Amino acid sequence: MSYPDIRLFDFLPGIVYVSDNATKTIQWCNSYFEKESGYSLAEMNAMGMEFFRAVMHPEDFSQAVNAQTKFSQNAQPQFYGFCRIRKKNSDQWEWVNGTAVPFTFDAEGNVKEVICMFLKVFPKTDTPAQAERLFNVMRQITHEHELKKFTRKEKAIITLAVQGHSEKMMAHDMGIQQCTVEFHLRNIRRKLDVPNMQALISKVKDLGL
Repeated sequence: MSYPDIRLFDFLPGIVYVSDNATKTIQWCNSYFEKESGYSLAEMNAMGMEFFRAVMHPEDFSQAVNAQTKFSQNAQPQFYGFCRIRKKNSDQWEWVNGTAVPFTFDAEGNVKEVICMFLKVFPKTDTPAQAERLFNVMRQITHEHELKKFTRKEKAIITLAVQGHSEKMMAHDMGIQQCTVEFHLRNIRRKLDVPNMQALISKVKDLGL
């Protein structure tokens, strides 16, 4: 399929592209995406799924695969999320958030192409309090599958840990033995695949807890 040169999209300060859902290959994009990624449309197209591996943070790449799977199964009409991307040959990651929506369908009604739009998450906004709340909500939605790993008691312990409580204080506040708290913390670290409390706190903050 050919795409018209809609210059309107080039005026938007946001990433807009169309991808083949089966191969995750970009078919068309606005010039803003070429500028921000450092790749030409021809390069993106030739790289296929490897383009997303190159520009997306390793911890966020699974979102691209998840969206592709959901659309292939016709299990989700839209996909929202946050991720980190970087420009070609850069080590600097930038947060973006956006949505992907099925664009064209094959004869059997399966999703063929997806249109996506992403905007940068700027550190300064005109509505900082609202932006912070939205960011926390969206992070929780994005990492919902991670949050489901924890029991209610584990979530309570995580909350206290983020607040700076010691294991002894957690035990007192929750009315349980300190050894029980230590047991739950070991399970939490195992589920998050982190080695210590500092890494645990950093990880759960990223998850929006």
